[in-house]
Amino acid sequence: MDAALHKPLGIVTLLRISLKRRNRYRQLTSS
Repeated sequence: MDAALHKPLGIVTLLRISLKRRNRYRQLTSS
């Protein structure tokens, strides 16, 4: 159970980090 729950959480966190990086990059390029 723990490992099964761990995988999706890690993917979600990675996606959130990637989205944050994209947003920062867009702000830097737009300004």
